[in-house]
Parts: sequence; structure tokens; C-alpha cells
Amino acid sequence: MALQCNQLLLKVSDLKVARDFYVVKLGLEIIENHPRMFAIRAGDVRFSISEGSKPKEESDEDSAVTIMLRTSDLDHAVAELNSRGVEFDGEIHTAPGFMRFISLRDPDRNQLYLTEYLRDPLMPV
Repeated sequence: MALQCNQLLLKVSDLKVARDFYVVKLGLEIIENHPRMFAIRAGDVRFSISEGSKPKEESDEDSAVTIMLRTSDLDHAVAELNSRGVEFDGEIHTAPGFMRFISLRDPDRNQLYLTEYLRDPLMPV
């Protein structure tokens, strides 16, 4: 049996704010749009986003969701997203021999990482 991930469901507290963040600021493509949900494409993964979550407190650093978004040029992506008003949590870090990454949060304080892999992340070490 070969399992694959091709869809994730993310519940948010404010659909309009989430749509602005994921579509306008991050530039992800909407593939389905309804009054109570929308779906976006991130590579080969569909993110279905719907209301149903309470906003996290500013002091709450734990996130039930962590999303890793891959790019081929991290420096360029950070500069472009900064120009769209995206704020990052600090600087770019490196996991030697694996990836470069920078952290950010969506409007519901869910953790996201923008990553540039230095090797194929699916290959055994």
C-alpha cells in the first residue's frame, strides 16, 4: 500500500482574512471558492480552508498546524513576500545539508515555514 498526501484541511477563524493571506499575500492559486470555504493549490497539494477555528492568543507559540511551503529560491521569495506585507519571525536559518528556512505565522498564528531544500527531502539519508 502506498499512501500519499494530496489534500489538507485547515480551519481558520476568519475566512476573508485567511483568503487575503494565502491568496493575495502568499500568491497561492484558488482552485475552488465558496461562501464557507475555499481551496488553494500549493504544488501538488490542495489546501481546503474553512471557518471553524478560534484565533490563538498572541502569546501562544504552540501551533496545532505546521505548514512547510517549498521554494527554489528562498532569498527571492522572502524579498517578494516582504514587498506584499508578509512578516517573518526572524532570519533565514540553515539545517546543514538539508534545507534553508524562515518562519512565519498566518493570521490565526498557525506556524508556516518557507523552505529551500538543499537535497531531496524524500530521499533516505
